[in-house]
Amino acid sequence: MNSKSFLIVLFLFIGIQVNAQNVENESFIEVQGQAEMEVIPDEIYILPTISERTEGRKKIGIEAQEIKLSEGLTTKGIDLQTLSLADQDASYVPVKWSRKDLMASA
Repeated sequence: MNSKSFLIVLFLFIGIQVNAQNVENESFIEVQGQAEMEVIPDEIYILPTISERTEGRKKIGIEAQEIKLSEGLTTKGIDLQTLSLADQDASYVPVKWSRKDLMASA
């Protein structure tokens, strides 16, 4: 056997011995369980958006829609004192081909 083949066999043998080492496993404790918890929310955040719109030639404003919203909420038993206005915006929206109209949203 020549020296090159002897070195190849030696390196293969060393490589096999290095990969054959056992790694010690650490001991552990496995726990299984289940838990349930009911949560009753004390605050609910809802974000309704009201926008001006047109029905036919009649423009329905934000104020009229706010009145309808407050009437609907009172019939459902929701206190109106807990409601607040967070944001109000207005922008030009194309209504027809020839004109633009200012439409507000709250």
